[in-house]
Amino acid sequence: MSTTAENKKWAEQWIYVQQRADGQNSAEVEEHQGLDWLLTLWSYRDPEVRVAGLGIGVALTLTESGRTVLTSHCIHIPGGVWGVAFSILLDQSECSMVRQQAALLLVNMTSQPMPCGSVEMEENVWQGPVVADTESKVSLVGLTALMALLHHSHFYQEMLVVFTNFYAQPTIQQISATELMISPHLSSASSESTMSTSADLTSVSQQGQPVWSRGGGDSRGKIKTGIRNVQTGVVQQVADSSGSTLMAGEGGSDIIGVATPSLVASISQLLRNLVVLAPADTFTCLKRDSFVQILMNMVDTNLLEAYMLEMEGHVSYDQYEIVFGDLLEMYASVMSLLTACVVYDTPTRQDILANKDFIMSALALMTIRFQGSCDVESKLQELWGTVLFFFVTNLQLQGASTLAVVTECLPKIWTSFSDNLCNILTRRLDYGHDLFSKCLQFLSALFSEEGKLQGRQLDLSNSTITDLLDSNFGKEDKEETSAGCHLCKALVPVYEQAVIRSTDHKNTDRLHAAAALRNLLAVSQKAKGTALQMGFVETTIENIKQLHSKINMEALQLGKTAAKKKEDALVPDLIITLDVLRNLLFMNEDAKMVCYHSGLPTVIHKIWPWCQMEPQLMLSTVSLLSTYAAKCLTATSSLAYTSPSSTSTTQNARSSSQQLGANSMVHCLLKLAGRDNIKEPLLKALYGLLATLALSSECRNIMFKSNFFREFLELNPRKTKKSKHVKKIEVYWLELMLNLSFSTEGQQMILKTGDSVDLLLDFVDCGSGPGLEYSVLIIRNMCCHCSSKPKLLANDKLLPLLLSCLNKDSGKVQTIAASALLGLVFNNQKAKVMMKNANLLPKLQEILSNLNNLQSTPEKCVQDLTSVLITVSE
Repeated sequence: MSTTAENKKWAEQWIYVQQRADGQNSAEVEEHQGLDWLLTLWSYRDPEVRVAGLGIGVALTLTESGRTVLTSHCIHIPGGVWGVAFSILLDQSECSMVRQQAALLLVNMTSQPMPCGSVEMEENVWQGPVVADTESKVSLVGLTALMALLHHSHFYQEMLVVFTNFYAQPTIQQISATELMISPHLSSASSESTMSTSADLTSVSQQGQPVWSRGGGDSRGKIKTGIRNVQTGVVQQVADSSGSTLMAGEGGSDIIGVATPSLVASISQLLRNLVVLAPADTFTCLKRDSFVQILMNMVDTNLLEAYMLEMEGHVSYDQYEIVFGDLLEMYASVMSLLTACVVYDTPTRQDILANKDFIMSALALMTIRFQGSCDVESKLQELWGTVLFFFVTNLQLQGASTLAVVTECLPKIWTSFSDNLCNILTRRLDYGHDLFSKCLQFLSALFSEEGKLQGRQLDLSNSTITDLLDSNFGKEDKEETSAGCHLCKALVPVYEQAVIRSTDHKNTDRLHAAAALRNLLAVSQKAKGTALQMGFVETTIENIKQLHSKINMEALQLGKTAAKKKEDALVPDLIITLDVLRNLLFMNEDAKMVCYHSGLPTVIHKIWPWCQMEPQLMLSTVSLLSTYAAKCLTATSSLAYTSPSSTSTTQNARSSSQQLGANSMVHCLLKLAGRDNIKEPLLKALYGLLATLALSSECRNIMFKSNFFREFLELNPRKTKKSKHVKKIEVYWLELMLNLSFSTEGQQMILKTGDSVDLLLDFVDCGSGPGLEYSVLIIRNMCCHCSSKPKLLANDKLLPLLLSCLNKDSGKVQTIAASALLGLVFNNQKAKVMMKNANLLPKLQEILSNLNNLQSTPEKCVQDLTSVLITVSE
């Protein structure tokens, strides 16, 4: 009614109205409003009537107005609606259906924040329960009152008994308490509570905590013997630290109630709301009674598989399908509760991740496939969504630990797991949008953490997600059998639909789809190969062209606010496209060559003016060019042949003109580097790209002719006080000069650039950390070329500084310095004479002797120094 009723006060229409006409004046009406008729249903002797009555209350409390109406018209009842709901839920002899509705009623009433204190608010405002304290004569309101109700009624201890009485069979047989005897199997030595659907008789340890035991046998046997021992309803809980005791099964009834999956599901939802409303108090109680451990042990895919086997045999199909659906709903509620625990309590999150059996069971839920009624299928899809969201939350909050345990558990079920993810993506129209979105988020988070793991360069000897993605399913000669291939085939159409063809820029699916595909391409080579076969590079470059044209067209509509908003929406799309293409090019030369032949450099050159207006677009563009040029000399050189006036972008730039461009991408990058106040991320990416370009003859010639290297002379290594920005600039420049020194041509450029040798020696003398290593390495590279040695030897500071480097604490610097000396004296008589005349042999012998006495000295350093002494002594 909340969605169909036109009257906003629809909830009040459920209130009973009694009209009585006055004999003297029939127009006068006396009204008496109330919900006594509903309360009568709640106490009716027929459980189905009680369920229906509570169901009406559940429906009323779905909205805030309904909750307010229900609570305000039950004030005359002792304890109010809160007291009635708790009394029904905590009645261990009550029917499970009725208790489930009572729990759902409480779920609705705890579904929104409530005030905390002792001051009642005005009418028609939701304030939660109101409890009067007889001792202090103060009324507790809202959250404070709710906490008082929970503790006064021993709520958590009673819920522990409910979980103890868990019963997952299609039919329930009433068992009298007098017919059962308490099990003699007491186990106080168990250090961990475990639970399954085939538990043996449950007993109580000496500490008063229930001890769960996991039964053996196959899955079909579990159904036959897997009745959760209803004797637990009369198990007495020993007095806890506060001295209170709890006896279940008392109250005049000799029939023990059992907890069905639906009841456990509704209680789990209630506990989740309590975690959100009062995390500190709730977690104290949950930890005291090991609720989290019990809930984790309740997640068991073996029971689901056993029921599926029974349904395949068409034995009581309807009964098993109903309880199968209830189990799915229960697991979804439990996973949702555990997700809340993960968010609100770090120790609990760590305990959950440490339980590998539970993680394995949770992942295995994604392998359950069932075809039956629409209701059960929708519950299964909801379960998949909660499982995926659980792992998304863990990956976002504690990514490395979550990735480690997931990677350890996935190989056993990887084929079924990945197939189901592909199934969700390909059948996104059949499944709910929520499940589809969570699947994309899971893939994005999982592959993102895998990429971070590879970036940390840790020990990758163990199985990784990349290994699983690129491994073939049985047939080694067919790449298309890998999970990476299948996921790529599923994600590319999703990406094209959500990003390329969609015009809804507010749709969050475009971001999730782009992130999932981008991160997949970063970690899976098989996925990259599949994307190339699907023509994804050509499609992406064409999309860049179209976006550029649209941005230009929107920009021409001057003075129009709507056009400006549309232009602002197109730029993020362009950034997303560039980032996805960048990950496809990462460490994949085939993809780089496809981009080269598709004219990517020219396309990038055309969008360059827009990059200068959008900082984030500039960063994405420079990062893409860095990846494109890395370890691919053809791609690097192609940036020197671009031109913004070129009309052909389908062929590579070099084929259209054999002359270097007068305004190529290299020129554009050099102009960008000459700007002031460049932010750090862009500065790092830009100088990294320029360092890569220095490896190409065409590009470094443009850089030299533009006098770009003369900016290196502006650095001052002897300056004592430097900002972090200046220190980073120095390191970036030294990295660039290092790449330049790897070629004879580049070394000549360094020598022709003013006093660059003196500046490098100053860095050797005053530098530290990476700056010292890079400067010594540049000198070492130049010492190995005959054409550079004369100018180096002409500098009096060279030999003393190289000798001083041999006394540094860094073994790497010592090795580079020894290699530089060896390169200097090798086949160079002038260097030998200079060292003899400077009487450096005794110093070298002393240094070598000292280094031999140190165990940390690199062997290569000792070998090179020995060779230097032998060469000079000849």
